[in-house]
Amino acid sequence: MKKRFLCLVLALLLASPPLPAAALSGNLVSADATAAYVVRTVPSPTVSSTGGDWAVLGIVRSGYAPDEGWLNTYYSNLTAALKRTGGKLTASKYSEYSRAILVLTAAGYDPSDVEGYDLTAFLSDYEGTVKQGINGAIWALIALDCGNYPSSLREDYIRFILSRQLTDGGFALGTDRSADSDPDITAMALVALSNYFEEPEVAAAVEKAVLRLSALQCANGGYESGRAANSESCAQVLIALCTLGISSNDARFVKNGSSVCDALMDYALEDGAFEHSKNGGESGMATEQALLALDALSLYTQGRKLFCTFRDVRAHEAQGQIEALAALKMIGGKGNGSFAPDETMTRSQFCSIIVKALGLKPEYTDQFRDVDENAWYAGHVGAAYAKGIIRGASDTEFKPEDTITILEAEIMVSRAARTMGLGGEEPVWSPDTKQITRGEVAAMVYELIERAGVL
Repeated sequence: MKKRFLCLVLALLLASPPLPAAALSGNLVSADATAAYVVRTVPSPTVSSTGGDWAVLGIVRSGYAPDEGWLNTYYSNLTAALKRTGGKLTASKYSEYSRAILVLTAAGYDPSDVEGYDLTAFLSDYEGTVKQGINGAIWALIALDCGNYPSSLREDYIRFILSRQLTDGGFALGTDRSADSDPDITAMALVALSNYFEEPEVAAAVEKAVLRLSALQCANGGYESGRAANSESCAQVLIALCTLGISSNDARFVKNGSSVCDALMDYALEDGAFEHSKNGGESGMATEQALLALDALSLYTQGRKLFCTFRDVRAHEAQGQIEALAALKMIGGKGNGSFAPDETMTRSQFCSIIVKALGLKPEYTDQFRDVDENAWYAGHVGAAYAKGIIRGASDTEFKPEDTITILEAEIMVSRAARTMGLGGEEPVWSPDTKQITRGEVAAMVYELIERAGVL
């Protein structure tokens, strides 16, 4: 089953399996110290690249628990800045809107309504976004995808990024396609494109960029930008690898026995801070970027991504399972960055998730008269019926829009488990009407695919 889920990614990237958590214990200890350092040195986070957005995102995604007022301070500073400027953070660098959207989503706020201001609306301004060049397009795409925000411009941003790929396979800030690629921009572009492997052109571009990123790696496992070795480049590459599902100990990213993770840790100081360059002393930007990289590494071991979440699942008991399934594109949100973990789910929606979990190809069947051939779920219902996962409410009805109950979900999962070769007894049917929530569905399906060895 694992091959079914990841066949395209594996074929293109030959990704290594995730590192076990124990192998990362040293780095995770450093992550705790780094998070504490960031909170200590950024007492009033505001809207800025250093001492603001990245610091807050790093803390939220790390799971570190600062004083409750710390996050509120960021939100208050952001709203104050918006009120001072009439809702505009910048006129030329739209990546500032993207950063804020990433932070607000992860922290549980609604970026489409920040005291009446809709920050996501700025990413619908294509010309304003790409005025910043590839950096604007990259972060706009990452921000839109972090909470699956509605936009008709995703394809335009993808095309813009692809148009800037250099002849050597990497990416850089400039427009000269014959220039040398930069590891930071190449890594960022890979993160932005990571959700679009199904497009052949994107898949080919990612493959080339991954190979170029490997070639750019220094003999000690680290990276240089502008011919200067630095920790931020290591952090960006590590984030990209984790997002793509490539282990940091993948043979392509280990030089002379040292991985990019090893190289990043060479810049760590005893108090949790990181240096920009060796013996250069503590650096706020370097520390915040390192924290994000360590967050990405930790989330990677859980099948989750740094920039993939929903604003209403923070601290929810099923947050990890929801994000892991979302990263695998098995489950989606409700729009505007929300998942609604405590709402119910229809039988057709649950059927679709199970079919995706099994990696089945959708196929329509006319078995059920209440399943229209043109319905979005028709192929999923047909595939599940063909495998014996569903039998319908009757011989001729599936009742796709009925809310699924816990017992119905358990029966479907037990049948799916047998299809996956896991065995187990099917629950005995009874007219139970207790409904299952979307969060509970995520936990149930996550357990199924974990048992199957997919995660």
